[in-house]
Amino acid sequence: MPRPSTAYAAAHIFALENKLLSRDKVERMVEAASASEVLKVLSETEYATSVSELAQPHDYEEMLSGEIQRLYDFFQTISPDPQITNLFFVKYDFHNLKVLLKARYLGREQDELLIKSGGNLPLDLLKEAIKEEDYSQLPEYIRKALEEVDAAMSLKTDPQKIAVILDKAMYKHIFDVCTKKNNDFVFEYFTMQADLIN
Repeated sequence: MPRPSTAYAAAHIFALENKLLSRDKVERMVEAASASEVLKVLSETEYATSVSELAQPHDYEEMLSGEIQRLYDFFQTISPDPQITNLFFVKYDFHNLKVLLKARYLGREQDELLIKSGGNLPLDLLKEAIKEEDYSQLPEYIRKALEEVDAAMSLKTDPQKIAVILDKAMYKHIFDVCTKKNNDFVFEYFTMQADLIN
């Protein structure tokens, strides 16, 4: 089956814009006194099904994780170029790598900080690779970054170095793909994002 066109994807997204949270709903959520009240507002929106599946209001992280996965799956179905689309989700892989590496090097498990879905790589694959220190099943751009982190951490344990190395590797990968695909628009988008972060 041929990939959808950019025009198709844009039209589909445009049609979904009216389902975005309104300013009024966001303000009501900000002013809510509890997680239950926030979820009550969300139950009046596109997110009603996800809200109804929660066992408790404080399980909202599960809902967010599910919505990220739903968004990822949606973009995979309408994207004319999955390699470009995946660039918008690679940040979740790198976020999880930072959490896992900091846990390894600092001895502090923080599984609650992991993003369970929505990345390009399964979380279990990342966990196993970090635990076993075997990066052979990971893409080359991640493998090289992890090897660089290991080398840097063997000299001095510095958790900030983990973030610096992984952020650099993530943006290098993004810009390499944009250059290979000759996609100036996405290249410029991520250039602005990187400039804002730094």
